[in-house]
Formats: sequence, C-alpha cells, structure tokens
Amino acid sequence: MDDKELGAGKICFVVSPIGSKLEPVGSPGRLRYERAIQMWENVFAPACEIFGLEPIRADKIATPGEITKQVFTHLRDAEVVIADLSEGNANVMYELGLRHTRNKITLQVGEYEQLPFDVNTIRTTQFKRTEAGLIDARDALIRGLRAALSGDFSPVEATDVWTALDASLSPEEVQSAVNVSLEPDDTTTYDDDEPGRLELLVDGEVAMGGISELLDKLNVQIVEAGDNAVAHTPALETATSFAAKLTAVRKYAESVAPNAASMDELSNQFFGDVKQIDVMVHLIIDELNEDGLPSDPDSRESVVNYLESIVGLAEAASGSRPSMSEFRKSILDLRRQSKQLAAVSKSMEQSVTRIISGTDMITEWGELASPLLADALDLN
Repeated sequence: MDDKELGAGKICFVVSPIGSKLEPVGSPGRLRYERAIQMWENVFAPACEIFGLEPIRADKIATPGEITKQVFTHLRDAEVVIADLSEGNANVMYELGLRHTRNKITLQVGEYEQLPFDVNTIRTTQFKRTEAGLIDARDALIRGLRAALSGDFSPVEATDVWTALDASLSPEEVQSAVNVSLEPDDTTTYDDDEPGRLELLVDGEVAMGGISELLDKLNVQIVEAGDNAVAHTPALETATSFAAKLTAVRKYAESVAPNAASMDELSNQFFGDVKQIDVMVHLIIDELNEDGLPSDPDSRESVVNYLESIVGLAEAASGSRPSMSEFRKSILDLRRQSKQLAAVSKSMEQSVTRIISGTDMITEWGELASPLLADALDLN
C-alpha cells in the first residue's frame, strides 16, 4: 500500500509542551513555545504529510468549544497520537497516561537525556536538538508511523491492563497487594530515582568547567558569521538587478549555513550546561543563606573565591547581553530580505535566543551571590 493511503482520512493528535508566544523573548514560556514550533515544523508535520495524516495540536484546534474537552476527545478517538516527552512536561505526561487507556497507535519522542523515568522503558525515539538531530528524529518517526499504520504495533502494558476483559483482581490478590503496600521500604535496596545533592553538585561542577570554552566556541561561530556577511556585502551592493541580488543572497546563505549548524549544536549544549550549573548554584546559595558563612577562615576563603567566580561570570554575562540582543535583531532583519535566508537565519535566531536565556540565568546568579560575597568580605 502507498504511504499516502496508510494515513488517508486519519487524524494524528500531537501532544507536546506548548509554551506561550506572548511571553517576552528569552523567557522560559517563550523558549518552550519556540521549541514546540521547531518540532512541529521540522519533525511532526513533515512526518504526517508523508502518510496523508492530518496533524492536530491543542493550540491549533480551530473548532470553538472547551479546549480541555477537545483534547480529551482527540486522545480518545484519534487513530494516531504522537507525544513529545522532552523535559517531562506535566500536561504531556497526564495526557499520555489517558491515551494509554486506548488500544490505538501511540508513538513517543523525547530529547536525549530528558526522558522521565516512568516511561523510559517504552520504545521512544530520542533526538538531539540540532539540525541533524531533528532530521534523524523526523526520519525515525516516519519509520515508526509506517510500521504502526501497517499494523505492526503492540500496546504498552498499561493499555493491556485497562482494556483486558479479565483485568479485575481476585479478593486474595487485592489483599496481597494491600499487605505489600503496608510493608516499610527496605532502605538497603531502595533506589531513589532522583539525583542526590552530591550528584547535582558534581554535574554542576563539570558543566562549570566547560562553560567558558563553550562560550569561546560560540563566539568564534558568531564572528565567522559576521565576517561572512562582510565578505558578501560588496556583491550585494554592486548587484545591478534583483536577480543578481538574489544570487548573492543565496551564496551568503550557503556560506553561513555551517556557522548556523554549529551555533545550533553549541547553544543547545550551553543552555543545558547552564541549567545544570543553575541547580548547583542555587543549592550552594540556599545552604549559605540557611547555615550562614563558615567561621573557619580557610573555609570562608574558599567560599569567597567561589562567590567571586560566580559574580565575575554574572558580570561578563550581563555585559554580553546587549551585543547578543543586537545580533539577534540583525538576524531578524536578515530574514526579511529573502526566503533564501529564512532557514539559516531562523536557526541562528533560535541559537541566540538560547544563549540570551542562558546569560540571563547566569546574571541572576550574581544577584544571589553578591550580598553573600559582601558579607564574607566584611568578615575578613
């Protein structure tokens, strides 16, 4: 059967974090919205198009009515559901749980190393949020859809339980379950899924060690992109026709594409590392605020050195923000020139947005650390 016939007339409901396009650029809600659009445009919609599936997302439902009811109806009735589990969004996890009560096609995708523990045993297409990673995710989703629409899929264990006719438990089984639930946890074998304080501190420490190198690499790509713009400016200025200008624009887009791809990958790594460091910084700052500064001079000196490094990093981040904002503005201006530049400029703009979000987070560390540093220096 032709691919287009496999999904003809069928609906694919996409469950994903949505965010808000109305929040300020660089805010968590706006960043979540941009990532969702990135997945929709580069992965979900193209994969559905291959099979003639009609992709629908909650915020794209045009029919008037109560949004929650419409979402529940699609979760119940849609022939296909794709769930983006990146970052373990609470709404997505709730909707996925409802979907698992239906014996219908449900495919899971999730950003690498960001899958919630409770579903990581279910086959999930994992991806890295880079240009190549999104292409791989799209192709893997296409293969999964082709197999599932051809009948090659099996429900997860939860679906089997909910839909099985003989799923009810006997009184003896119920009592046995109650007895087990009343037993205290065996602390010698208990496996806490959440990382402990030391693990979080180590992750932050490792990320902190590489953050300067990452920023240097990003700066190299940004400078090269600017140099490319300068190098192609004469061709744009001397072009005597619109066709000649378009040719010059196309050549510029081709020359800057490697920079855009590198920025995409590096900015993803940068933002991920900053989030890990953010956990570490808040842990340490909270403990210092709660327990007070150490009385021992040597220990206090270590704290001072740490706080000074945080404040210094925050000042550098704050100082770089205006230039980053200006660079993003120039990229947006670039996008208006020609659709030849749309893809590469959009990728670069998203990268810069991630960098700005990360630098804003770093700037906040300075606001938290500065009062403690002042107190520590007074004690010295």
